Amino acid sequence: MANVSILDELKRNQIFDLLEKGQRIDGRAFDEHRPLSIETGVIPKANGSARVRLGDTEVVAGVKIQPDRPFPDMGDKGIFICTAEILPLAHPTAEPGPPQEGVIELARVVDRGIRESGMIDLSQLVLQKDKSVIGIFSDNSVIDQNGNLFDACAYASTAAILSSKIPKWEMKDDVPTLVEGQESDT
Repeated sequence: MANVSILDELKRNQIFDLLEKGQRIDGRAFDEHRPLSIETGVIPKANGSARVRLGDTEVVAGVKIQPDRPFPDMGDKGIFICTAEILPLAHPTAEPGPPQEGVIELARVVDRGIRESGMIDLSQLVLQKDKSVIGIFSDNSVIDQNGNLFDACAYASTAAILSSKIPKWEMKDDVPTLVEGQESDT
C-alpha cells in the first residue's frame, strides 16, 4: 500500500511540474487536441464497424442489426443498446471478467448520448407493434486506453452506426423474415 501512495505522489508532482510549463501529461499544450482518425468497415461480418484512434487511445466498434422483441413499455419503438469493454491489454487496471463500474458508466453515457441525440429514429424500426422490432447493438472494444474514452467510444459507435447497412425484414406469418439482397429505407 505504501508503494501506491509513493507512486501517486510522484505522479501528482509530475502533473504539477507540467502544469507550470503549460503542458499536459502527454506533452500537448492546453489548447491542443488529440489527433483523431476514423476508419470504417474494419469488421467484415458486422453490419457496420469503425476503428477510432484518438491520440493513443484506440477503440473498435461493431454494430449488429437484427429483429428482436420490443421492450415491454416501448412496443412502438426499435431497440438501441450500446456496450463497452476494456480489453485486459488495453490498460494496467483493466481486468477480465464482469465489467468494472467505470466501464458500465462508459457504456451508459455513450448509449444515452446517441439515443438522446435523435441520431436513430427508433420509431422507424418497428416491424410489428408490440411484437417485433429491429434492434441495433453497438459493441465498443477498447484496444488501448490512454484517455478520453467517452469521446473515443462515442465517435466509434457513431461511425459504425453511420456505416451500417440495415437489412430489410418483412413480417410473414408474424415472423420477421429477411428480404435477401435488399436494404431498409430507414
